[in-house]
Amino acid sequence: MGFEKSGDIFVRFCFTRTLDRKTTLARISELHPTITDIYKNMSDTELERHCSPLVLSTCKRAFLVPVRPGYAISLINSSQSANDLFGGDIRVLLRWDNVYYRKKTRHRMIQAPAQILWYVSRDIKKIVAVSWLDDVEIGGPKELFKKFKKSGVLEWKDIYEMCDGDVSKEIMALKFSHTLPLREQISLSQLQNIMEKNQAALQLQSVSELPPKVFRELLQLGYPD
Repeated sequence: MGFEKSGDIFVRFCFTRTLDRKTTLARISELHPTITDIYKNMSDTELERHCSPLVLSTCKRAFLVPVRPGYAISLINSSQSANDLFGGDIRVLLRWDNVYYRKKTRHRMIQAPAQILWYVSRDIKKIVAVSWLDDVEIGGPKELFKKFKKSGVLEWKDIYEMCDGDVSKEIMALKFSHTLPLREQISLSQLQNIMEKNQAALQLQSVSELPPKVFRELLQLGYPD
C-alpha cells in the first residue's frame, strides 16, 4: 500500500497533485526528513505508487474506463461516490488490489503500468475515482473468473452476460490497485470541455487512452486546491 518503515513507525505520503520529481522529494524531506533517501532511490513509477494519487509531470499513460452504476465503486467511499460503484461488498472495500472484467475490446491499446480514471455512465455521468492499472490479462471467462475470484468485483452471472453466454469468447481482466475517490467528482460537461480544449476525442463506449496533459488536468479538477 506504499508504507515505508521509519524507526518504530510506518509512513505513507499522499499527494493529490501533479508535481515534478524534485518538488515531490523536497516536500517529503520537509514532512519527514529521515525517510527521504528511500524515496530518492525509487523510479518515477514507484514514487507515484508510493505517494498516490500523485502524478509526476513525466506521467506517460492513463486511461478513462467507463463502468455502469451497478458496478460502480463501493471501493470508493459510498457516501462520496453516491452510487455504489462496485456493488457495496465489504470484502471489496477492504481490498487494496482488485480485478475488473471487460469485453476484449481495444486490448492492444490497454497496457500496464498506467493510471485509470473511472467514469460512471448512464444517469450518473461523472468521473469518481482514480486507480493504478497494474496488469491486463486476456483469456477465457471461466479461466479468468477462477483465477481472480477472490479479487474480482463481478459475479459469474455478470461475466456470463458480458460474453453473451458464449464462454469460448475471450475477455479482459484489468488488475488495479491504489483506488482513491476524487475529492470533487468530474461531470460529463467538465470532461467534454477539457477534451475539446485539448483537441482530444472523447469516447465513452469503451476504454480510451487519455493524453497525459488531459489526465493531469482532470486529476487536478478532481483534487482542487
